[in-house]
Amino acid sequence: MKNQIKEITLEKVNLYVLHILVFLISFQERLIPVTLVVFLVLNLFTIPISERLRLFKKRKPYILLFTSFYIVTALGLVYTINLPEGLFDLEVKMSMLFVPLLFLTCNVINKYSVFGLLKTFIWGVALSLIIQFVIAGYNLSLIHI
Repeated sequence: MKNQIKEITLEKVNLYVLHILVFLISFQERLIPVTLVVFLVLNLFTIPISERLRLFKKRKPYILLFTSFYIVTALGLVYTINLPEGLFDLEVKMSMLFVPLLFLTCNVINKYSVFGLLKTFIWGVALSLIIQFVIAGYNLSLIHI
C-alpha cells in the first residue's frame, strides 16, 4: 500500500484531474471552471518554467492558431460602438486565450495520454446521455400521469 502511495506524483495527479475535467465536459458547465482551476494550480507547480518555454516554442503555431480568435475579437473592439458590451465579450472569451496556453504548454497531454483522454471523454458523454434520457423519461411520465 505504501509503495502505491509513493508512486503517486504530482504529474499523475495532474493527469487524473485532466481526466476528471474531460469527463465533466458533457455534464454541468458549472463544474468545469473549478476543475480547470485545480488543473491550472497543479500544472503551475509540476512543470518547470524552462520546460514550459520549450513546449511553447515547440507548439507555437498551434498556440497562435487557437489564440487568434481572441486576438481578432480584441481588434474588433476598434470598430465597435458599444465598448462596454465589447469589453464584456472580451472578458467572456478570455478562456480562448488562456486555455490553449495552459494545455499546450503542459507535458501532461502527449501522444500516450491522448487516447486515454478520448476514452474518458466518450465515457463521460455516454453517461451524460444516459442520465439525460432517464430525466427525459421521468419528465415524460409525469406529464402523462
